Amino acid sequence: MKKKKVIIFIVIVFFLLIGFRLFQTIPEKLNANSNNMRRMMQGEANVKTGLVTIGDIAEEEEFSGTLNAKNKLLVSPRVSGQLTKIKVNIGDRIAKGSVVALIDPYSYQQAFEKAQASLAIANANFNKADEDLKVSAKELENYKELRKKGFLSQSEYDQYNAKHIATKATFDIAKANIESANAELKNANANLKACEIKAIWDTSDPYRYVGERFVEEGIWLNTGQNIMSVLQIEKLTGVIFINEERYTLLKKDMNAVVKTDSWQEKIFNAKITNISAQLQEDSRQARVELEVDNREGLLKPGMFSRIILKYREKQNVRMIPANAFYTYEGKKGVFLVDPESKAVTFTEIVTGISNKDFIEVLSPEIEGEVVTVGQNLLNDGKIIASNDDTQQQRKGKQGKK
Repeated sequence: MKKKKVIIFIVIVFFLLIGFRLFQTIPEKLNANSNNMRRMMQGEANVKTGLVTIGDIAEEEEFSGTLNAKNKLLVSPRVSGQLTKIKVNIGDRIAKGSVVALIDPYSYQQAFEKAQASLAIANANFNKADEDLKVSAKELENYKELRKKGFLSQSEYDQYNAKHIATKATFDIAKANIESANAELKNANANLKACEIKAIWDTSDPYRYVGERFVEEGIWLNTGQNIMSVLQIEKLTGVIFINEERYTLLKKDMNAVVKTDSWQEKIFNAKITNISAQLQEDSRQARVELEVDNREGLLKPGMFSRIILKYREKQNVRMIPANAFYTYEGKKGVFLVDPESKAVTFTEIVTGISNKDFIEVLSPEIEGEVVTVGQNLLNDGKIIASNDDTQQQRKGKQGKK
């Protein structure tokens, strides 16, 4: 019996506590309902607002583009032969003039040694012809003196003169043979050196990177057959296509930025270098090329990229949030909020440049709060509810000051 009374007492206490809690929440609910009724009676509208600010703005547009090497060299041999060694791999950084592959030099070494021997023979023949010519010239002078003194007939002198002319011709041939042998030796030496295939480019950059390898060791290479590609990647070329509407806004050296999925936190600077002089007939788009700064080497040719063009930029301009711009009764402008009464007034504005976040206001010189969401609920004089987001914006703006 005693136990039963204890249980009844606990149940009574439990219900009393629930009743007390309900008694506390009833005024809160009544107060909330009262506020809602007041707003409905006064015609308040729940909207979101933003602030008119002064700052920098850029008119931008984002494009999908591809990245290519700014300069690409295809390395190929100047002589044919068996490829015995490739000395570099894809991705290697190589210096200008580096030996990247080797061709079997045996036949070219033989040709070089043969050319050396031919030059030695030509030099020997030339030396003999030179001595013979000197002797012949001295003899001819003696015969001239004898002819003058009458000790030698004209026909005898003519025979000696003809012999001298023949000796001179032999000398000229020997001299020409030396020049020919020198040329052959020079060519044989060049061919022998060409068995060391080098990566040589015209630009001043001291290093480049191996992009692709097209052949394997052991194959027979023909003259001019591509072995590998060598890329300059300190600067890349970004390629985009722009439509007719924006084409007239383009100009050389216009600034841009590049973003990639691989480096989401990085922004790479770029500028327009080339603009096509014509639009493609099928798409009505023009090809645009940009130089992308890649000194850190993070970007690679072939990467998918997002290229953001900055058509126009202004500093210290009056601007509104982009979603505050609204068409009301055929006019374009914003709903301005009176700071005291919280009543809105539609104000027509003249806009300047814009982007996805902000719009420049050229006139009039508005300030304060503007409605950004819920404009369809408003008309002139409508009261709006307080906006905590805008209050936070104000505090943030004061904090920056």
